[in-house]
Amino acid sequence: MSKIQERLSGKNINFLIGSGASVPFYKTLNLGDDKPTLEELLSSSQISEINKKAIYYYYFTDWIKPMKEFIYENVDKDVRDNYETFINILLFILYTSGNENPKRANIFTTNYDLLFEYTFEKILKKRSNCYFNDRSRGL
Repeated sequence: MSKIQERLSGKNINFLIGSGASVPFYKTLNLGDDKPTLEELLSSSQISEINKKAIYYYYFTDWIKPMKEFIYENVDKDVRDNYETFINILLFILYTSGNENPKRANIFTTNYDLLFEYTFEKILKKRSNCYFNDRSRGL
């Protein structure tokens, strides 16, 4: 048993995943090390309202719109593989930790993208013995 498996076995497992998990397919909101963040720009009193609207438009066209046009098969293969590997390792740890131990892992994400949802859908087709709840109600 690996050290990480030993440490996680029988415990409640929680992960907080940030936007960097989807790089390079989706960019982060980081504009560069020596530049302010989008939040800093938008909250600055030195930025005019018209420039703030331009920043929102830039944000929409560079981050939000590409996610609307999302096609899982177009996601960079390395990014897809990283998501699948992470989830499969997590499932392996859960299923090898004995019946008396908890069988739950929580993944919290700050991402707007749907890579976890699509990856779980793909895995569920092969492994129907796991459950994914994204806390949405669906249609």
